[in-house]
Amino acid sequence: MLIKLLKETEPEDLTSIFGKISGISKLGMLREGLKLFISHFVLKNAQSQGPAEQAALLSERAQVATSAMEAKEAKLKL
Repeated sequence: MLIKLLKETEPEDLTSIFGKISGISKLGMLREGLKLFISHFVLKNAQSQGPAEQAALLSERAQVATSAMEAKEAKLKL
């Protein structure tokens, strides 16, 4: 489901979706879990998701989602 979301959603929408949990301190464990899952499972298996351009798209969108989750998180630490 996460792979489908990343592949079929525009970057602006991914930023909006994943950005919603970035500023909520109580959701820190969820953010970290999602980032770990994306980096460990989604990106490591990106090559098996079809042609090279599909793998590149998945990697790009995963980075967008991860960055969106970290956007407000950095402000919370200050």
